[in-house]
Amino acid sequence: MQSINWQSIPFIRFVIPFTFGIWLNATVDKSLPFPILLLAAMTVVIAFLSRLELVAYRQWILGILINLSLFLLGWQVMFWNNPTHKTTHYQHIINKNEGNQKYWVSGKVINLPTTKNTTKVELALQKIGKTSDSLEAVTGKLLCYIEADTFSKSLNYGDNILFQTFVNTVEPPKNPHQFDYKQFLKYKKIYFQAYIPAENWQNLNVKSSGLLSWVNQLRIQRIAQIKTFINGEAEQGVAMALLLGFKEELSDDIQAAYSETGAIHVLAVSGLHVGIIAMILRFILNQFYWKKRKSLKLLLIILPIWFYALFTGFTPSVIRATVMFTMLVYGLERNSQPNIYNILAASAFVLLFFEPYFLFSVGFQLSYAAVFGIVYFQPKLAIWYLPENKIVNYFWQLTMVSVAATLGTLPLTLYYFHQFPIWFWLSSAIVIPAAFVILILGLAFFTIGLIPYLDVFLGKAIHYVIHIMNWCIQTIHHFPLAAIKGLWFTDTEFYLILAAILTFGFLLQTRKIRWTIYSLSFIILLASISLFHHFQSAHQKQVVIYSISNASAIDFINGQTVTNLQSENLNAKNYEFAAQSHHWKLNIETIDSTAIDENLNQPFLKKQANLIQFHDKTFLIVNKNIEPTTEKIQVDYLIVLNNPKIKIANLNNAFTFKKIIFDASNKFWQIEKWKLECVDLGIDYQDVRGNFAFVLDF
Repeated sequence: MQSINWQSIPFIRFVIPFTFGIWLNATVDKSLPFPILLLAAMTVVIAFLSRLELVAYRQWILGILINLSLFLLGWQVMFWNNPTHKTTHYQHIINKNEGNQKYWVSGKVINLPTTKNTTKVELALQKIGKTSDSLEAVTGKLLCYIEADTFSKSLNYGDNILFQTFVNTVEPPKNPHQFDYKQFLKYKKIYFQAYIPAENWQNLNVKSSGLLSWVNQLRIQRIAQIKTFINGEAEQGVAMALLLGFKEELSDDIQAAYSETGAIHVLAVSGLHVGIIAMILRFILNQFYWKKRKSLKLLLIILPIWFYALFTGFTPSVIRATVMFTMLVYGLERNSQPNIYNILAASAFVLLFFEPYFLFSVGFQLSYAAVFGIVYFQPKLAIWYLPENKIVNYFWQLTMVSVAATLGTLPLTLYYFHQFPIWFWLSSAIVIPAAFVILILGLAFFTIGLIPYLDVFLGKAIHYVIHIMNWCIQTIHHFPLAAIKGLWFTDTEFYLILAAILTFGFLLQTRKIRWTIYSLSFIILLASISLFHHFQSAHQKQVVIYSISNASAIDFINGQTVTNLQSENLNAKNYEFAAQSHHWKLNIETIDSTAIDENLNQPFLKKQANLIQFHDKTFLIVNKNIEPTTEKIQVDYLIVLNNPKIKIANLNNAFTFKKIIFDASNKFWQIEKWKLECVDLGIDYQDVRGNFAFVLDF
């Protein structure tokens, strides 16, 4: 393989240690002493200002010092960006008070509110206090769920509201391998949430001013324009997502179809959209003579794409794309040949310097992986076949772009989403040209679409293009094996997939047999680990009592089969949300659900009334139907559900058991009372509602 010219890609050398420092401090969360920071800063300054010809060993020393300094810089930038370290953050006021405490809070709405069962808003807090007369100025973000009514639905970006309610920390996941919503919000700098009853809040009618408020009002007007002139809820939802980055109106069916066909990227404003706009602007402006006014031409390209980024919500993916295309356009307009890898690294460095939390955004990671995949793999794959027909060649090149992007993002999509869309290449060949047309029509719709009759024409044109695109995607979604679901990969398997793809990339570049051997070795090792996991799962025995609010769900897992006992009020979606990831992790193939009061007679699982025998473990369900006993019964575990009127002392006298489990169907206050009784009697217990699901492996 040819040696790498590091002089042409300096930012790759900078971003690696810088990123590692950010990642490590996200776990450690400690500041560096000032002398170390000063030394690191001086090292970087000296390195960049130095023009001395250094001998080899001194260059190595200087290189090590620069990398260490960049690592420390990333470490400290992450610490400085943690909002809870500010003395003004409202967390410090809440942490001073013990027990349940209602607070008076005022804040500004900083997102476009969405309403389903409740109205969901993000607030930038302004003041907080125990009483309305003792409010203190604070900073920080709070996630609020407001009881849905006419007034909450009328909230907009920039509104200031005052309310009284409990402010609670965001809870971690309570079920094994469940999506960690607390961590997701943490990387959005949100640590607390609140529910606000309809009668407990008021709009202060203090409207914000400034650029952001104006832009969001413009977004609201464009949403109203879409709803007025584009027919069909599905078409409206796709138009809002594709043109405005507003995905809240997308139906579950549409999201599932686009996700499972590998076309979901078109519904998230990202590099595709920014690239199309930049290309259109360059094409238009290249028709004019700019020899003495190249700076003006540059501004006329860069300013609109930055406005578009602002207009679509300033998401990590669109910011990344905007920074990257800004640098790319600048290089192209200055008649240089910009190195795309260096531009990628430079844009990442700039973004992470100002907002290190972007590093933990899945969208941010996927964006860079996709662009890298396209830049690196597409040229190497496209030369395998060179069709002479222009139309065939167009679709071949488009397909190779999709394949290259998939290669770049494959480890991340398998690791995070546990599925692989088989027909991604076909869906991309449809949605990319369609997105190009929709964006052009959409820009015209928003700029000149207020002209009478033209608004109706453009609205119908966008409707028909989206309707056809939706029909194609939904048709592909019903193809055989549209998506392979339930793929679970550990950290080790993630790195093996990454290594296999990277070595395959080296094979394409060098055409040397040793990279084939390396790539196949990683694939064989990955397959071996997967087979071992399947062998383990065929012999596993596990009992899980899930934490699902006000409901009961108990899994008896034997090999790759689950028998689930569930209460009548258990919602199928709630059970899937709680258990699906765990089932994928355990390679579950069959799920048999039955009512919790039904009797069972299976080879390894028997249930008669309230008594359950699973292999050599016995469980007794303690509910309102429990019958008194005349002699003491020995079981392994008691499962208390549905708020029975019992005393722990009476259970202790009637049964011999190892542990008592309170499931999530019991009232919170009742569990607290039982827990106190257990402590007094020295009985081992587990609160599934308040803590974590009960998981028993044997």
